[in-house]
Amino acid sequence: MNLRESIFCHEMFLASNVSSSCSYGSSHIRQIEETWDFEDDEFYDEIKSLEMEGLIRKDGDHECFQATKQGLIAREKSYQERGLRHPVLQSQTDSISDMIIALMSSNERIGIEALEYTEFDLNAVNIYLWKLSEKEIDSAVKYLLDNQFIEKEAFGFYDGNYHHLTAKGRRYYAKTVTGLLNISSPRTILSAVPDCVEPPAFTGDYAENLVYRWNEAEKCRDAAAWLSATTMYGSILETVLISVLQAREEDAYASSHSPKRRTPIERWRLDDMLKVANCIGIIDNTLAGYGNVLRDARNLIHPSKQIKEASYPDKESAKIAAEVVRAIVAKTTQLYV
Repeated sequence: MNLRESIFCHEMFLASNVSSSCSYGSSHIRQIEETWDFEDDEFYDEIKSLEMEGLIRKDGDHECFQATKQGLIAREKSYQERGLRHPVLQSQTDSISDMIIALMSSNERIGIEALEYTEFDLNAVNIYLWKLSEKEIDSAVKYLLDNQFIEKEAFGFYDGNYHHLTAKGRRYYAKTVTGLLNISSPRTILSAVPDCVEPPAFTGDYAENLVYRWNEAEKCRDAAAWLSATTMYGSILETVLISVLQAREEDAYASSHSPKRRTPIERWRLDDMLKVANCIGIIDNTLAGYGNVLRDARNLIHPSKQIKEASYPDKESAKIAAEVVRAIVAKTTQLYV
C-alpha cells in the first residue's frame, strides 16, 4: 500500500460521506494506522498533492479538509483496481438496478429487531458506479422507485437523497440479486472475493456429496472462514480417497501400508488412505506429500492441536488446500471418483 492508498483509508473518503459537510484536520488524518509507515514530510507533501489535484479541498481558512467528489471517485477506483471490491463493481456491466439494490444492502444498519433500514444516500451510487452516466443511474433509480423496491426516507432528520429498501426490495436482494451477482453472505458487493478455484470434475457414486462439500468449502472461503474451509477441503480429500480405494479394494487391502486389522476402507485414518493410495500407484510421492500437508491442516479442527502449534490457516493456505484437492482429483478421475 502506497502513501496515497493509505490516506484513502480515512473516513472522509467513504462514498457514503458524499453529502457530508464534515472536515478533518491533517493531524486527524495522520492518526490512521495505515499512514504510520511514512515520514511526516512525505505525509504532508501528499496532502498538498491531493489538494492541488482537486481530490480534497480546504474548509474555509482552517487547516481542515473535505474530500471532493473527484476524491471519492479516486478512492473508489483505487479500491476496485486493487481487487478490494466484488468483481461486479469492478466490471459494472450487470443490471444497474440490481447493483444499486446490492449497494443499498451493503450499507444496512440493523436497528431494533424488525426495524431495519438501509438509510442510503443515493448520491453515493455515482461514486461506486463511476463508470456509468448519471442518466443511466437516474433511470435505474426511477425504475426501483416506480416498482416499489426502494422508497425515500420519510423521517424529517434525513435532509439528503436518502432512501431505503422496502420489504419487497430486501426480499428481492436476498432471493434473486445475491444469486445473479454471485454474492455470498456475509460478504456484500463492497467486499473483495477470494481468488476463485475451479471445482474439480467429480464423478462416480460420491459425486453429489463431493459437489455439496466443495460448495460448502467455497462458502467458507467467501466468508473468510479459513479454518472451516481447510477442514472442508480435508473432508473432500478423504471422500475422494475412499472412493478410489474402494474401486481398487483388493489392491488396497493387499498393500503393506493398509491397517493391520482389516476394517472397512471408510473407517481408515486419512493417513493410512494416503499411504496406501501412494503405495498402489493412485497418487505419486509429490501428491501424497501435499495430501499429508492438507491432512495436518485439517486436524487443526482439534483445539488442542491448534493451540499447541499456534497455527491459523489464512487466505493463501485455504486456496492451496483447494488446489491440492483439485490436483488429486485430476489424478484419480480415471478411477471413477
